[in-house]
Amino acid sequence: MSLLENTLKQFLAQRLKGDAPVILALSGGSDSMALLHALKKVGGVNLHLAHVDHSWRSESAKEAAALERLATDLGFPFHLETLDTAQFEGNLEAYCREKRYQFFRRIAKDVGAQAVMLAHHSDDQAENALKGVLQGNALPFLGGMRSCGKIEGLQVWRPFLSLSKKAIVESLEEPAFDDVTNRDTKFLRARMRESIIPQLSESFGKEVSGALNRLSKQSRVLCDYLDKRIEGSLAKLKKGPFGACLPIDSSLPQVEMEHLIRRVCSANDIILPAAQVEMACQLLQAGVADRVLRSRLYIDRSSLFILKRPMKELQWEITVEETSQDLQSQSWRDLWERGEAWAILPEKEYRLAPAIMNEPYHQKSTISKWWGEHKIAAFLRNTIPVLWEGDRQQHEFLTGKCWFNKREEALVKVTITSPALLH
Repeated sequence: MSLLENTLKQFLAQRLKGDAPVILALSGGSDSMALLHALKKVGGVNLHLAHVDHSWRSESAKEAAALERLATDLGFPFHLETLDTAQFEGNLEAYCREKRYQFFRRIAKDVGAQAVMLAHHSDDQAENALKGVLQGNALPFLGGMRSCGKIEGLQVWRPFLSLSKKAIVESLEEPAFDDVTNRDTKFLRARMRESIIPQLSESFGKEVSGALNRLSKQSRVLCDYLDKRIEGSLAKLKKGPFGACLPIDSSLPQVEMEHLIRRVCSANDIILPAAQVEMACQLLQAGVADRVLRSRLYIDRSSLFILKRPMKELQWEITVEETSQDLQSQSWRDLWERGEAWAILPEKEYRLAPAIMNEPYHQKSTISKWWGEHKIAAFLRNTIPVLWEGDRQQHEFLTGKCWFNKREEALVKVTITSPALLH
C-alpha cells in the first residue's frame, strides 16, 4: 500500500461514519486526482465528485466534460458548477473561493454528505503560515488549515495535509490537468508558491516549508489551549436581537483576553487589527465607559457590546394592557435578550420619547445621574426611549427600578418594543 493510500486509510478509519456520502472537490489537478485514485483503491466510501469550472481558461469547459466522463466511468455521481467571472472586478481569488464553498454547501445539504474532502497538502499549509506572519496575524491564528474542521457549518476533511506536494505528485499514476493559473504570479498564492517561498529557502540556505509547518502546528496547539481557557468567559455571552454582550473579567491574563475578544468579534463578522485588540484590552482592564472602537463595537465598564445594526435607526412602539401585580419590571438586560421590556405602572396616559438627560427624574436629580449611579451603558441611554406622562419623564426601562407603591394604585403593563429587532 502506497504512502497516500495508507495515510487516507488511517484518516478514514478515524472519521468515516457509515454510508453517508462524502464529496470530493475535484479540480482535475495532480492533488485532487491523486486523492481520487487513492479513494478508489482504498474503497468503502460513498463518493460524490464536485467540480467548479471557473471559466478562467478557454480549455476549462473541455476539462469539466472530461472529468464528468471520468466520474461516469468510475461510477461516481458528478456535480458541476460553472462560474461567470468575465465581468467580475475585485479580488477574484476570494470571490471564486466563496462561490466554491457555496456550491459545496449546497451539494452537501442536497445529498446529506457527512463531509467535503479537499486535497490540500503541507506546502499549502506552509503558504498559509507565511501569509499569516506577513499579515501580522496573532500567534494563535497562524495555524491555517486543520485536517478536520468546519467552514461556515460545512464539515471539511483534508486527509493529505501532512503530505508534501512532492510526495503526492510522485505517487500520481494517472494524468492530471495543468492549470496554468496556479502559476500565474498576478495571484498571491501563485507568487508565494512560485517565487516567495523558493527565494526564502534559497536566501536562507535551507528549505523553509518544514519550519513554517511546525509554526502552523504550534499555533494550532496554542489556539486550542486558549479556546479551552476562555470557555468559562464565553459562557457569559448574552445574545439577542440587538447583538452580543459579554462582560469580561478585567483580571484575565492579557493573552486570554485578547483571544476572547478576537473569538467574539470574529463570530460576529468583525475582524480587529492587533492595535485595536490591544486597545480593547486596555479599556476593559481599566473599566472605561462609553468607548466606540467600530461602528458596531462598544466598550462600557468591562463589557463588550457588538451591535447587529445602529440602534439610532430603530423605531419604538408602546403597548398598554391590564395585568397582574405579580410581574416584575424589566431592565436593559431583558430588553437586550428579548427585544422588548415592560414595566408595571399606574394606569395613566403615556407616550414614548427620548430621554432629556438634564431633566429631573422622580426627585433623583437628573435622569443622567440616575443612570450613572446604576452604571448603565452610555450608548443605551442615548437610544432607548423613556415613558413620558405629559411633560414629565415617568419611567425608564434600563435599570428596572420602580418609583411608586404598587399596593396603592391601579396598574397596567406597559411594553416597549422595536418591530425591526424582531425581524
